Amino acid sequence: MVDTGRISIGVGFSGATIDLFDSDGPVAAKRYYVDEGPIWRLDLTATTTTGGGGFLEVSPGEYVVQFGGTAINCIPVPMGWPVLFVPNSIRLPVRAGYITQATATCEQRP
Repeated sequence: MVDTGRISIGVGFSGATIDLFDSDGPVAAKRYYVDEGPIWRLDLTATTTTGGGGFLEVSPGEYVVQFGGTAINCIPVPMGWPVLFVPNSIRLPVRAGYITQATATCEQRP
């Protein structure tokens, strides 16, 4: 993590998806936590019962995390770096060598 940072996002329930965007569009390298974790896994497609996920090796800059899947009407709970609310997403900065953490309070779609 010398030249990159990490983003850790929590919603608290399973089935939520998170996507990362920069000024050029979607960014790859999405990972979700497994229940026994935290263990980063690329093969999962949504959060498990721990409701966590995030991104590794993120270049420094400003990003938007967009919620989907079972997560609707999300409101960010400021934690770690300051965040700016954008509907159903969180805008946040990433610094090299640091983990940016954010939590959102969301309704869970059945």
